[in-house]
Amino acid sequence: MKHQKNNSNNNYNKKTTEKDERLLTEKNKKEVKESIFKKIGILITKKYKYILIVWLIIFGCSIYPTIQLQKVISYNETEFLPDNLEYNKGEAIKNDLFPSNITGSTIIVIDSDNLISSEENMEYIEELTNRIVQQYNENINEIQSVLSILQSFNESYWQMIAEAEEELQNRLGNEITELNQIMYSTETEIENLWSSIANVYSLTWFNLSRTYYYGFYDTNLFTAGPTPTIYDTIAHDTNITSLGSITSSYVNMTYSVITEQFTNISKVWDSLIHPVTLGITNTTLYQYINQEQNLTLEEYHQEIYPFLSRYHQNWTEIFTQNITQSGLTIINGTEYNNNLYSNSSLMEAHSSQMSVLEKLHEINNTVLSSFNITNYILNEISSSLDFSTWIAEASAFLQIPKDEISTQLEPIIPVLLSEIYVLESNPNVSSVNNLANNFTQLIISELIDLSPPPDSINDLPQLLTRWVLSEDKKTSLILVNYNSFNKTSEEMDEIVHEADVGIGELSHELKEEMNLTETRVYHTGEQYIMDVWMTQAEKDARLIDIVTILMVLVILLVIFCSLLAPFIPLIAIGSSIAASMSFLWFISFGTDIHFVATLFLTITSLGAGVDYCIFIFSRYSEERKKGHDKNDSLITAVTHAGESVFHSGLTVMVGFGAMIIPNFPLLRILGISMCIGISISLLSAIFVVPSIIMLLGDIIWWPKILQTILRPQKWFKKDDKDKSKINDSGQESIRDGESNYKRKEAKEIHENDKSWIVRFSNFVTKNGLVITIITLVVVAPFIYFAITMETSTDIMGMLPKDFEGTKGRDVLSESMAVGDPTPIELLFYNISKNPLDYDMKIETEKLCQEILRLDHVTTIKTTIRPLGITMFNTTGGLFEQYTKMFIGKDNRTLLLEIYLDVSPYSQNTEEFVETLPNQVNNIIEERSLTNLGEAKVYTLGFARGWYEIKNVTDNAFPIVVIFVIIGVYIVLFILFKSYFTPIRLIITIAIGIAFILGMLHLVFAVGFDVPIFWLLPLMLFSILMGLGQDYDIFLVTRIKEYYDQGLSNKKAIAYALDHTATIISSCGILMAAAYSSLMLSRLWHLREIGFAFTLGIILDATIIRIIIVPAIMVLMEKLNWVGPKWLQRNKQREAKQQTSEEINHQKVID
Repeated sequence: MKHQKNNSNNNYNKKTTEKDERLLTEKNKKEVKESIFKKIGILITKKYKYILIVWLIIFGCSIYPTIQLQKVISYNETEFLPDNLEYNKGEAIKNDLFPSNITGSTIIVIDSDNLISSEENMEYIEELTNRIVQQYNENINEIQSVLSILQSFNESYWQMIAEAEEELQNRLGNEITELNQIMYSTETEIENLWSSIANVYSLTWFNLSRTYYYGFYDTNLFTAGPTPTIYDTIAHDTNITSLGSITSSYVNMTYSVITEQFTNISKVWDSLIHPVTLGITNTTLYQYINQEQNLTLEEYHQEIYPFLSRYHQNWTEIFTQNITQSGLTIINGTEYNNNLYSNSSLMEAHSSQMSVLEKLHEINNTVLSSFNITNYILNEISSSLDFSTWIAEASAFLQIPKDEISTQLEPIIPVLLSEIYVLESNPNVSSVNNLANNFTQLIISELIDLSPPPDSINDLPQLLTRWVLSEDKKTSLILVNYNSFNKTSEEMDEIVHEADVGIGELSHELKEEMNLTETRVYHTGEQYIMDVWMTQAEKDARLIDIVTILMVLVILLVIFCSLLAPFIPLIAIGSSIAASMSFLWFISFGTDIHFVATLFLTITSLGAGVDYCIFIFSRYSEERKKGHDKNDSLITAVTHAGESVFHSGLTVMVGFGAMIIPNFPLLRILGISMCIGISISLLSAIFVVPSIIMLLGDIIWWPKILQTILRPQKWFKKDDKDKSKINDSGQESIRDGESNYKRKEAKEIHENDKSWIVRFSNFVTKNGLVITIITLVVVAPFIYFAITMETSTDIMGMLPKDFEGTKGRDVLSESMAVGDPTPIELLFYNISKNPLDYDMKIETEKLCQEILRLDHVTTIKTTIRPLGITMFNTTGGLFEQYTKMFIGKDNRTLLLEIYLDVSPYSQNTEEFVETLPNQVNNIIEERSLTNLGEAKVYTLGFARGWYEIKNVTDNAFPIVVIFVIIGVYIVLFILFKSYFTPIRLIITIAIGIAFILGMLHLVFAVGFDVPIFWLLPLMLFSILMGLGQDYDIFLVTRIKEYYDQGLSNKKAIAYALDHTATIISSCGILMAAAYSSLMLSRLWHLREIGFAFTLGIILDATIIRIIIVPAIMVLMEKLNWVGPKWLQRNKQREAKQQTSEEINHQKVID
């Protein structure tokens, strides 16, 4: 059997030798195609000096652009927002139609235990305002505070008083002249009318009485009716006065009236004749006046009859006093002898007509003299005067009820009219002006007494102070608006930043100077928040860069155990960073560069780039320890590690490149800069690092004492004394010419069996299904947390917890009646009517009423509500100024400001601005607001802008996911020639991302109670799906390498882990350290990014690579390497070529 075995071995050796010779012949004839990376390795061994020279030239040329780049870097996120959003279109329209020189603002919040009106607080506000004006007057547009409102109100008050005084005096001057003319013309008319009425009335009495007397006592008129004889008799009887005799027509009228009015003709007496006389007089007057003036019956009753009625009343009263109460009677149908016409006989009645007439004249004169024409005229004129317009204007400005003003003016009006009447007819101009001036002063004085100007802020209307003073009057604000007039944007940024910082310092210095122990002062506002954001980011960026470099240097020192080796990747990647920065400088001529782009470029290049260098470095070191010379070791390192590094870099660039997809300049410049940094880092790792190794040789391990100190038992073991015995033992069990990996397995069996990684790997591969199930169970809750996690654009929440700007905002939201001072805006563009038209005001008010019912809405300001409450009449004074602020210069654009009780950066505000457009459209439709419905509506404001930006990234996220997955799959498919393995890599990274997002939610949202940065999920997926593939690729390529050259899946996994676990973990620690430096920032979004990437990289380099990946690969053993046959054949040829080379090299060693 032994002989047969030897023969078999000899035959095998012979066949193998023939096979090796054939392979060598093929190699010499270059029939086996060399990989591109092997060619690169060979090129480097031959041309490394030239490569270094070229690289040094590139580095030298990069120094100046890198320095210049620092001067153009921007720290302002607002400059990197999308410019084609609906929000931007609305802002452009607003800026065009509502021009303003205001650029940015800052707020000083004063929160006191005492009233703001206290002496010390008012002194503080006044002094701070004075100091701000003294130092920054040229840069200030306006300063709003309780003092400015008090001052503005007083100025407007006295301006309104002056305008009212001037208008009243002019109006009085005109009206005095006009009223005087009306009074005296009316007096003449009334005197004439009164005399006419008196004449007609007394004459009617006289004629009616004597016609009745003679008709009843001298004729049988009322029994027989009118006859010619009766006409003649009555005419004869009454023809004894200058008034003439009674005519037949008058007899007929008397007969008709008496018979119609009285049923018993014999019982007619004086008192019964009064209404009859009134009726006859009324008819007579109407016929006469209608004939003369053509008055209608209605006009007659309105203008003339009141005088007749009054005359009749007075006549009746005086007649009663002078005749009836004196025991006299003119008409007494029952007693002939009791008539004033005759006391004894009919003949005496003829002579007594004159005495009756005289008696009636006496009564008439008394009635005429009893009528006070002056009083009547004054009363009539007073009732016709209309001061309602002027009273309404005064009421609107002074906030005094109109009825109070009317009451105050009521006693003045009669005195004024009396004085006008006293001027006599046609007064001269001087008299009129003097009278107008005197009464103007009197009226204005009364109004000032009724509503005096405020002496302190306590006297101001709450309608005005509610915007700067809390309801309890213990919290106030000073709003400083900056002036951008005649300044470039660059000049304005610098000026505003300087002023904003200075104002904040002034506010705190003055508080300390005045020792306001019971008052707290906070600096806040959009400008201050952005300044702090940028300043803090700039400080953090410098700190992070320094810490990252130091941490990477220390870790490299531990990894390489050398004082020289750590500087090789640092020099290589440092120079590549400089080259990348120079590219960004050239790009800056076409687009802005954000500091995050340079920050991430530095961190990622130091992390990923140094990792790439370490993998090539470690493979070179491994080959050197096998006994290969410097050239062969470098070629092998570039061939295998270089290929892995290259494909890893491609996956990273796919991930970063995906961030260019969203229409978001910040993400785009970040993606562009990272792609540039990774690509140049790849070139540096593949070309520069090997060239430096070739140049320095074994001196890179100096001093070797560090190897013994830092890693005495792992990397640099002493050779066994019985090494030859082991070799001999190994040779006995290995057939000559068998695969070098089989030789390696035999020669290193003792070491591998003792390695804890191999033993651990064997455990993992035996329990792949259990480990996979446990992984899914553990990750499942975190997937839920990741899905339910809410992201936010709350930049206030990203600032430090003790940030005074946040505290100031909180104080304002809690204390001020209007809530947060930063409004949401609705812009109605291209309305068909002027917003001040009455029907437009009605529609606007209806809209406001509905919006006020929405959650979190506290106040709305617009044309109909310039100060937050409904005011239909807003003409004059401050109100008119405020109203104009909400109307575009085209008079067809309306602006609404909506104030909420929550921060503009909060999640509640984000939800509000998301639903507001639909809610407004529904209100317009349901309330039939046709004019507003014709307009184009834009939702504006800080919160809406951030919402639309977040919406852009949210909508782009699915596209980014698809792009990244497809791109990464293609790169991995080309690398591994397998259908399943790329899918498995993507799934394991996705598991890690889900776990990280869940941890983010638990640690930051739940633990620290801070919002999750809205860009983080997209950045995390894009970057980790590319960057996280590095360690998987390094591991799987090594597994594939062993598998292709003859080892089983389990053995390949064990050996790959044994050779890569330490270096992968080291690289993971290095990259994690680089990203962990972000957690040194005081900005929560940078902390979140640092935490997410640090945790992701640590998980990826440890648990996922060491446990989960091997478990899944063993579980899917049959699918790991299934791929296109033509690609598999190419890979097998490369593996055979590698095997042949190692056999020849082993023979040389032996």
